Amino acid sequence: MGKKMVLAFALIIAALLVLAPLRVDADQPYMGGYLKRSVVTSNMVLVDVNYQETKASQIPDGKSLGGVASVAGGDGFTPSGWIYQNGVSLLHNNDVIWAPQAWEGDDEPEEYHQEWAGEADYVAFYERMDIGSSRVVYTLYAYSDFWHWDHDYPETHTWNHSTADNNFLVGRQSHSGNW
Repeated sequence: MGKKMVLAFALIIAALLVLAPLRVDADQPYMGGYLKRSVVTSNMVLVDVNYQETKASQIPDGKSLGGVASVAGGDGFTPSGWIYQNGVSLLHNNDVIWAPQAWEGDDEPEEYHQEWAGEADYVAFYERMDIGSSRVVYTLYAYSDFWHWDHDYPETHTWNHSTADNNFLVGRQSHSGNW
């Protein structure tokens, strides 16, 4: 991964750490990159992504700037090897694409979905993942303007698939020699 991409992800995570607790309850074990313990189990993950001040035209054509919630699947504290991601990407043309996905190990995503989700000038995007009852449910809340934000009236996108996992694992833990 290039230095610019690492810097972009670091800036997104820093923004999420600052902005996420303002709108949602920060008592959750995992919220927008905020981790209270080294490894926790959770049935829900929520991340806030905001592209409002980003100049999409500066993103090279064919590239994107992504905000993503990424967690491991497991049974209690035992990892399964499955990775679940809920991501939104800003493209050069100012479009935002939503692309939730899941895969096992180093394989290509086995579960994958993609759709248009809005534009960079939207007020905020909240990515949420829930796990339970043998399903992973991905939700994207897109707030197109401040009226929708103030009245909590988002455009909602949902997608789901089956899973054998019982919970998400969030944090840093060794699994098959990898962190």
